[in-house]
Amino acid sequence: MSNHADQLCSIKTFPDLARCLEEELDWPLAEYGFEERTFEYSPAELGLRDEDAARVKAIYQLRPIVHGQPWGIFFIEFDHKRMSVVVLRRILSHLVLKKRASANRAQAAAWEAQVVAADQKLP
Repeated sequence: MSNHADQLCSIKTFPDLARCLEEELDWPLAEYGFEERTFEYSPAELGLRDEDAARVKAIYQLRPIVHGQPWGIFFIEFDHKRMSVVVLRRILSHLVLKKRASANRAQAAAWEAQVVAADQKLP
């Protein structure tokens, strides 16, 4: 396993993620406090049912680094050590732009869906 893969696998908390982005990618995060650099979501805001919400400890989004940033970084902490794929899919489905978006979602951040294979580079 490469050094980068080892570093990614060692990220267990949101502060670990922020530290990695600061140190490895020179992102300007250290100058801001935790509340200034993140949005926190409740499970209900992302459409999770009560039984799914019980599996999630916390959901954070790193605020965009630049205006108009076309992607988002989220940190989802699950109650158990194993990630629930079903819950993750439900969360992601609320963050992707829909062809027919409802009127009450106008304020929520959303992104174009794009699948990137593990061996592909992002555009």
